[in-house]
Parts: sequence; structure tokens; C-alpha cells
Amino acid sequence: DPNKDPYNFSISGNGQEAEIDVLDGAVSISNGGTFSFDDTVLNEIRDIELTINNAGPGNLILSGTTTVAVSGSDLDQFEVMVQPAGIVGASSFTMTTINFAPTSTGTKTAVVTIENNDLDESPFIFTIEGYSYWYGIQNVEDITGAQDPAITMDGENVFITYYDISLPGLKIAKSLDGGYTWSVSTIDS
Repeated sequence: DPNKDPYNFSISGNGQEAEIDVLDGAVSISNGGTFSFDDTVLNEIRDIELTINNAGPGNLILSGTTTVAVSGSDLDQFEVMVQPAGIVGASSFTMTTINFAPTSTGTKTAVVTIENNDLDESPFIFTIEGYSYWYGIQNVEDITGAQDPAITMDGENVFITYYDISLPGLKIAKSLDGGYTWSVSTIDS
């Protein structure tokens, strides 16, 4: 029709966006935030199951080589045990499990990355951290009166040598069961 060339018209609609929300139980972990594992005994494993919720009306698509990836200097202390589903429908969720399996004492940190199609939270990144200690001894300095302490470990055998400021002589605290029970002996000085 020559009277309607060009023909102009308006189009409108609502986009179907995804909205990622990562939760520990009912508590949201913020993008850029930190999740802390409970303190964990050396060589034991602590798991956390996280929910990846899609609060948007469109499908949440989790992408990347691995859906949930762990990186950082202590990445060997953490492992994704269960990868979530790759597509999360509107108002639905999927689960992932990450474990903390410390092989040395102290604070361990890593970064979790979840590539996805949320327009303002992709990638979704947060820090995970955990503190590891030997059974009941979080700090050798916790031993009353200990001066110049030293710890050695041979499998399940743990030895702590120290000088006691209240009693003379070099002390040796010994555990042959990984730290559950202890015996202390004195070496004359």
C-alpha cells in the first residue's frame, strides 16, 4: 500500500530473565560474599549442601566447563562433590555439594564460580573458607605454661614438645590415636 510505506507499529513484551540466588539453608550467600565452613579437625571432611535457586520467570542456565568451579591457592582443600543441574526452570532450584577436607592446619580459602545467564550476576562468585585444627589443640600456645612448643605428626601419632614455665624440664605430650587421648612425660633438664 503506497499510503502506508513505511508502516510503523509498536511492539512490547516482558523478558523472561533468570535470577540466581545461592543459599545455605535459608540464608542467601551474596555475589562477592563469603561462606565459612565450621571449624574442622585435620584430615576429616565437612560437607555443605547449597541450593541454587532461580527466582526469575525464565530458565537459569548454568554453564562453564564445570557448572560449579573451585579455584584459588587452597583449591586442593575443597571439592565439588555434586554438580547441579545445568538448567533450572522458573521458580525452581538445584543442589550442589562442596566439601572441605583439610590436609594441613590453619585457615584455608578458595573461590567458587558459577557461570550462568543471570543478566546482573554472571558469573556468580563467592569465597569459601574453613579453619582446620588438630583434635582439641587449635593452638599449641593453648597448652598452659608452654614455651617454645613444637609439633610433629607421623600418621596418627602426634607429638608436642615444650618447656613448662611452672615445672622444670622438657615436656613431651604424645598421642598415638590422632589426638583423642594424650600422655605427658618429663625429660630431666
